[in-house]
Amino acid sequence: MFESLRGETRQNWVADADGSKAFQLTWLGRTLAGTPRWSPQGGEIAFDASDGDIRSVAAEGGAARNLTNHPARDVVPAWSHDGRWIYFASNRGGDSEIWKMPAAGGEPVQITLHGGHVAREAPDGKHLYYLKSGGESALWRMPAGGGPETVVIDSVAFRAFGFGSRGIYFFTPSGSGVHLCHLDYAGGGRRVLAGLAQKLHNGFSVSSDERSILYSRVETVTSTSGKTRPTAHTRKPRPRPASAQEVAGTMIGTLRSTSVSVVTAVGRRSCNSRSVAITCGSA
Repeated sequence: MFESLRGETRQNWVADADGSKAFQLTWLGRTLAGTPRWSPQGGEIAFDASDGDIRSVAAEGGAARNLTNHPARDVVPAWSHDGRWIYFASNRGGDSEIWKMPAAGGEPVQITLHGGHVAREAPDGKHLYYLKSGGESALWRMPAGGGPETVVIDSVAFRAFGFGSRGIYFFTPSGSGVHLCHLDYAGGGRRVLAGLAQKLHNGFSVSSDERSILYSRVETVTSTSGKTRPTAHTRKPRPRPASAQEVAGTMIGTLRSTSVSVVTAVGRRSCNSRSVAITCGSA
């Protein structure tokens, strides 16, 4: 699942894990759609829109329904572990904070008090992990129902963090690139799994078997007119659900093959492919 400009405006699309059978999921006309997130059960997708509201749509498509309808800017939705709640960032109280509301509809309640922008609930539902900005930010944690906040990771890049069975995967800045790291829940041990020098973009998801990471990579291609523009490769893991962004409107399926790297926990090899993923090895 990804954002794309392959239609007339930026909308959300869904494809098989290998990039095939893509179809447009949202049809909002001039209202742009983005930041799609699968529900835990896989039957519904929450997303934000350029009019500042959060919406949801069935995974097979259809009419989208408004979850929020407020003059404030509501963005970056995320489901609770059981699918009963949707977290999102909103400036309805002045500053950007994390709010949550019933997935079936209802009044939102504010969760964070000192800033919040990108939130995800832990798989066990006990804690909420969140970034305080859309750019590089520390990763914070607090009880899911509210309470004291603590820093878990000092710097996360490109909104990139996701949960595994034994820890958190994340990108952290390293020179001109990033490191893919893993932080153990127990003991807080931190390991570097891979280094990436490419220019990346927001979008990060861990496959359910924890063997692959999906992320977006920005590149520049030359058009037939000789002009260059940024495009984005969207790295796709094998299983669904997953989500990432495609920011430049040229889909992976229409890009020419390019040299990429498949990074494992023990080494690196190069190949020509449109659709590969970081392979994490055993965590």
